[in-house]
Formats: sequence, structure tokens, C-alpha cells
Amino acid sequence: PTTSPPPAPASAPSPREDKKPEAFNDAASVASTMVTNTAPSSASSAGTEGINGTLPRARAPVVPANGNRFTAQDINAFIQEVGAPKTDTVDDPALAAVDAAQEAVADVMSDLQTASRADAVPAAEAPAPAADGLAVPERRKLKQSMAELDAWLEEDRGRRGQGETRQKQRHEALRSGRVAPVDVVTAAIYEDDVVLSGTGSEHKVVQDLRAAKAARKKGETPPSMHPIADEAKKVAPKLDSASLVEVLKLFASARHEDSDLYLRLLGEIPMQVRELSPASLVEAASVLRRLRLREPTYMELFSMEVMNTCRKFDRDTRDTASRAVSPFSPTQLVKMCNAASLLETKWSTRVLAVVQDAMGKLIPSMTAEVCEMVHPCTVLAVMNDALKRQYLERCAATGAGIVASRFEADSAAPDINAHAAAREAQRRRDKRIRNVYTTEFCIRKESFSFFSSLPQEVRAHLGKLKEGAEQLPVEESGGLAGQVAEILSQLGVSYRMGVNCGPFQLHIVAEGTNPLGEKTRVYECNETSAYYATEHAAVEEPALTAETKLRQRLLQRMGVKVTVIDAWQWRGMSEAQRINHLVKLHSFQ
Repeated sequence: PTTSPPPAPASAPSPREDKKPEAFNDAASVASTMVTNTAPSSASSAGTEGINGTLPRARAPVVPANGNRFTAQDINAFIQEVGAPKTDTVDDPALAAVDAAQEAVADVMSDLQTASRADAVPAAEAPAPAADGLAVPERRKLKQSMAELDAWLEEDRGRRGQGETRQKQRHEALRSGRVAPVDVVTAAIYEDDVVLSGTGSEHKVVQDLRAAKAARKKGETPPSMHPIADEAKKVAPKLDSASLVEVLKLFASARHEDSDLYLRLLGEIPMQVRELSPASLVEAASVLRRLRLREPTYMELFSMEVMNTCRKFDRDTRDTASRAVSPFSPTQLVKMCNAASLLETKWSTRVLAVVQDAMGKLIPSMTAEVCEMVHPCTVLAVMNDALKRQYLERCAATGAGIVASRFEADSAAPDINAHAAAREAQRRRDKRIRNVYTTEFCIRKESFSFFSSLPQEVRAHLGKLKEGAEQLPVEESGGLAGQVAEILSQLGVSYRMGVNCGPFQLHIVAEGTNPLGEKTRVYECNETSAYYATEHAAVEEPALTAETKLRQRLLQRMGVKVTVIDAWQWRGMSEAQRINHLVKLHSFQ
């Protein structure tokens, strides 16, 4: 007997079919019924052609009205026919019924889609599915952090705008002659009645520092600086730009060694750098040079601010009849360049171009004292050949570096105050007069072709400097040189201290004890001031300063063989080890 095949298993509905609402199926059946009932049998073949799209309409054939080519009138007529309402183009009642059924189906589908979107969970609020048990982080904290960053940026823009407004007002006051062309804040630092911004503990810090400085001037024992330093670290964010520079300068003048303190105070300067006046900017850089803190970030910041200040000054004074040529005085610009050169700051090309332009404008107004302040490292690192020539011509014109008679005898009794002022001025000049002699030696030894191209009067002036180098005043020896000299005297070795050798002064020149060896031995005692300050002095050996490296290089060019005694190594030795160390050094000839 013939067996009937088993009935086919009912296929499981797809997930999409399960999720279809009943209203959707009812609407589809109603729409199909409407199409079947309204379309006549004669139009069924025509309706099947548009199952997947819009049913075709009965339109007139698109042909030219006259001739074989379309004209502008034909194109306009065709466009009007396409854009006309549907009722105007439908002539067959059967096709009109089909169009009505399609519009009804479209309305039902649109209502269903709107209802499904309203019932669904919004994508922004729906939690993301977890993968392998990992929760997706919320974006709320990120939005909060971004809002805080926006608030900080807005506050920074506001403070920068206030600083630029203050600078503009000060420049206008300088041009109008209402104030003297000096920095009032810096000049008032040493006055006792300066009113500082802020209240409370920041006032006490500044007052304590001023009291300690006054005690040192009177020869009294100053108070301990550690409690003042701890308090200064706490109030650093409350200090304004002028107070920050003053506190830095007072701590540096007290010889207080605390790198963390200086870095904490310097960390507040970038937020207020636009509020710094030219004099305060120079003072901040000079403090870093005095402390031997080689911080490239802050020095680059100061150099960029120097460039911005010079450019802004040029824009403001371009259309005015101002006699000022730079926002910096010659002394201020020289101090800034000295600080950057001695700290081995890497000048960018555009910053160096602006500084050289400002230097070229200020060199003609330099006095002999300012010319003597220019360090040889500045001449080598900042000045190009044109500026070197201009600077040397100015030195020759002002007689910079010429040592006159110290104190000539006078028949009349000298005034005590005038005599004390003259001695103080001479003492300050003795500290920097060697700069001109060292510059002359560098140019003559390291760039003789440039030296030969100088004018005759400039070479004559440099010749006088070369001849007078042996009469330079003797500098005081450091503590390390005194300790080495004391041990040499205990060993019975003859020595001399403070011997001039060209533009330099040798620390110790000892006579040799080996008849077959050298007759003399030169000891170069590198104090702690010959190295950059570092926080890791106990771990790594500090680097030599630019001034010390220049000195040793030029001594080598002169043929002087030196024996270096390092202060960091010397401190770690006992008295017996120091004697044994010097005996080995002096015997090895």
C-alpha cells in the first residue's frame, strides 16, 4: 500500500516574525484586501509590474511638439507635468483606486513605525550590554572633568586678559610720561612701607624675610630660614606676581639652599607670567642664575615672554613718536641674556632673532659699566658677528675695561660718605671688569680672522686690555683653596695664591718638589659654585657651569696644565685622607 509522506514539521518562526505586533499583520491584510477589491481584473496585469515600487501612471508620451528636437518650451511643459498634482495626471478610475490603496498602506506603516519608536528605550539612556561580565564605564565623570577643564581655561583666559590690560595701561603711562621708566614694584621691594596684595600669612612671610635681610646688614644673627620656608610653601598660591619675585629674591639673597622651595615658588609663575613687568621678568631669571638652577622649562618660558614683550612694544609704539626703542633698559637686557647664557638656555630661532634685534637697538646707549656687565658667554651664545663688532666698537668708545688709578691722593680731606660710595662702586666694578678682558681673549684666540677685520681703534683698545690684564685686582680665594693651601704649608710646599694669568686668576700655584718633573703645579679648586645646583647631588655628580667650562677651555688654550680638586670629593674625605690625596697629586709629576 502506498504510504503518504509524513507531514513536514512546522518551521519555527524567526525572531523578527515573533516580534511583529498583531496590528502590523492586520494592517497588511487589510491593505491587501483593499488593493484586491479596488483593482479590476483588467488592471491586474498592469498592477503586478509595480509590486516592489510605485505603480506606473498613465502619462502622455514625451515627444517634441514640433520637429525632431526638444525645445525650451517642451522641457518647461514636461517639468510642469511632472510637478503637477496626482489628480491632474490620473485619468483611469482603476489606477486612481490603486493609488488610494497605496497611500492608505503607507499611512498605516508610518503609524506603526512611530509607535514602535515611542515604546523603545532611547539609545542614549539604554545601558550598553556587558561583554563577558565587564561593565561599561559611565560617561558622567568624563563630562564633569571636561566641564571643569572648560572652567579652568575660561578663568585662565580672564586672568591673561587682565594682565594684558595692565601691561597696556603701564605702556601708555610710560609713553605719556606720567610715571618714570622704572619698575615701581621692583624699586619698592626694599622699602618697608610697601603694601602687598592679599592678607594674612603671606604678609608675615614677606615681613620675616625683610627682617632677616635687615639683620644681616647690621651684622646680627638672622633668624632660622626653615620655618619661613615652610610657611612660604603654603602661601605660594596666594602670592601675586610681584610678591613671588620678591620672595624668590629674598630667599636667594639669604643663601638658603632648598630646591623644593624654589621650584614650588617657580611653579606659580607660569599662571601669572603675563602680569610680570619687564623688570620683574629679569629679576626672576637673575634669581635662577644666582641659585644656579638650570631649569630649561622656566628659562624658555621667560625667553618667550621677552620675545612677546618686545613684539607687543613694537606694535604699540609703531605709530607713535616715542623715543623708547625697547621695553627693556640696556642693563635689564644684559642681565636677561647673561642669565640665559650662564644657564645654557637653548634659544629658539625666532626668540634669538628678537633678542638680537633688541640688543642692536640698545648697544649704542650702553655705558662703560653696562659694557663690562656683558658676560663672555653672552657674547659667544647670543651675539652674531655684526653685534660683536657693534659691541666692541661701543667698548672702545666708552673705554670699558680700562683700569684707572684706584684712589688718587688729594690735598683736601675726602668726604667719608663719598669715599665709601666710591669704594662700593669700585668693588662692584671689580667683580665684572674681567668680563671685558675675557671677551678680548676669546675673540683673539678663538676667532683671529674676525679680530683682524675689526677697525684700527677697536684693535688698539683691545691691545690695551691685553697689556693691562696683569694689573687686574686680586679676587678673594674660596674656602676650598684656603684648605688646600693650609695642607700644602703643612707639607712644606711653597705656593702662591691669586696669580694673574691673562684675564684669569689662578687659584694656587705650587712649586714642584720633584727635580725631574714640573717646576710648578697649578691647582684648580672647583667650589660648589662651579657646579649647577641639583637635587640629586648625593647620587650623581653635578655638571659644571658654563662659566667654569669656558675658564678651563681658555686656560688649556693658554698652555696651562691644571690639577682639578673637586669640592664634592673633598667633602667626603677625612683630614688624613686629604693629606694623603694631596701628597699623591703633588708627587705625580
